[in-house]
Amino acid sequence: MAKFPTAPKWSNQQRLVVFGAGALIVAIFGIAGYVANTDGSGGARHPAVEGITPEQGDQAVRQTRIEIDLEEGWTAEFEINRERIPLDQLESFNPTLQRVDDPLFRVIYDPGPGKVFDIFPQGQVCVTAFLTKLDDTGERGIESWCFTAT
Repeated sequence: MAKFPTAPKWSNQQRLVVFGAGALIVAIFGIAGYVANTDGSGGARHPAVEGITPEQGDQAVRQTRIEIDLEEGWTAEFEINRERIPLDQLESFNPTLQRVDDPLFRVIYDPGPGKVFDIFPQGQVCVTAFLTKLDDTGERGIESWCFTAT
């Protein structure tokens, strides 16, 4: 009878190295896939958000416009560096949160004289948009991002 060759035996240390390398590869691809499907801030964007300006991590001048572009039927209020922005300082709104003149469902804040921010402070500027659906559901959400004012 013919003898079949036997597979080499692996030591526990060799098994541990192979298992560890495999786990590391899976983790790297998992993290890369997660980052590729987010807005760059470490979390997925709210489904109502179509775009933000400036983008997460961008560098922008201290007088830059902050803008969020939303799906139809959504509105937002801003908090910038923990300062709530009054509705009368946001473009496209009146004090009752009804859309006035912007069919594109954008919310915009331009710093300037007489506003919460004349210009943004140099360094990191963080924005939180409090989202509200303009229907009977009252659905809400939050979108947050930061950029660097230079």
